[in-house]
Amino acid sequence: AQKIKTLEERNLALKAELDELQANMGQIKTDRSDVLEHLQRDLRSKNDALAELQTTLAETQEQLAATTTSKDEAMKEIKESSSREQRKLTQQNKALSDELFELKAFQERKAALEAELLEMRKNVSDLKTRHEQEVAELKRDFD
Repeated sequence: AQKIKTLEERNLALKAELDELQANMGQIKTDRSDVLEHLQRDLRSKNDALAELQTTLAETQEQLAATTTSKDEAMKEIKESSSREQRKLTQQNKALSDELFELKAFQERKAALEAELLEMRKNVSDLKTRHEQEVAELKRDFD
């Protein structure tokens, strides 16, 4: 009897779970249908937008073809102007490169002279220290 009661309770629980799953399944089907309907509406809307864009594209291509000639002439002038400017800049670049080379040579000479000056100062300092030591020794010898 206990076993039957347990099985009946288990059966009731499974039926309740089945009812819940069936309700969920019904909701899922409804949701799926709603999503599908929404996607179809969205697709129609996008197809309409695409047709409109294709029309706009065709019109734009016609306008582009109509203005190409004048733009080509303007581009030719820009290229010629750009070429002149490029030659001018190339000459300026060469002059600046030459100046930079001279500046680097000057900096190298300056660095060498500064190193030489530093060495001379060190020598003077060493000589001064040695001189002070010799003077101190002479003073001790006379005192």
